[in-house]
Amino acid sequence: SARGDMEITHTAEDYKNIENTISYRPETSWNYEIGSHLNLFDNRMHIDVAAFFMQVKNQQLSVMAGNYGFGRMMVNAGSSESYGAEVSLTASVNRNLSLNGSYGYTHSTFKKYDAGKSSSDENIDYSGHYVPFVPRHTMNAGVNYSFFFNENNWAQSLTVGLNYTGAGKIYWTEKNDVSQSFYGTLNGRISLQAKALQIDFWGRNLTNKDYTTFYFESMARGFEQRSKPLQFGVDVRYHF
Repeated sequence: SARGDMEITHTAEDYKNIENTISYRPETSWNYEIGSHLNLFDNRMHIDVAAFFMQVKNQQLSVMAGNYGFGRMMVNAGSSESYGAEVSLTASVNRNLSLNGSYGYTHSTFKKYDAGKSSSDENIDYSGHYVPFVPRHTMNAGVNYSFFFNENNWAQSLTVGLNYTGAGKIYWTEKNDVSQSFYGTLNGRISLQAKALQIDFWGRNLTNKDYTTFYFESMARGFEQRSKPLQFGVDVRYHF
């Protein structure tokens, strides 16, 4: 191509290098899962359990381009392997009280990942490292208690609920040199239900927990997105 008096020529090798840089292979996987659903105590308790195993070839990853990380690009890892289990439970103790909880464990690692050469011309091998952005543990636990009023009352029920959610450890890079340890947040809700009107008063991150929700590297520096602080709000719904 030409611009003014400057002329730039490209060889077939240049185009081949560009195509090798911007292209990536399709990702394929084999997934195996076994589980069961249980209804107990006259359907007052429901339990779901599952175990899984996953093999991925040519796993697609979004990484920062170049040694200094100018922009993001898609690359392929050689292969990865994941296994884990999940269990969830919901229970109605009585007409007023209900409980729920869940827990999941995931072990996801690269079986083979040759990431090329570093700026010092050393081979980079991430084989055996944890796959980034995959939390090792996830959990949720909640309790709700409802008060029911007389049918002639304008308000039908008032429900108070607390919920705790947690996740971690989460690695943010293929190097596994930056991570977020396990963290949990406490959330609450008070819901007033009328025939056509519902008012919810809610609070999120009641303990004002500070943690990292996202991380990336650019220009040889790391940048992180922090969690939202303690929040309160009101939702109003009217049905007609």
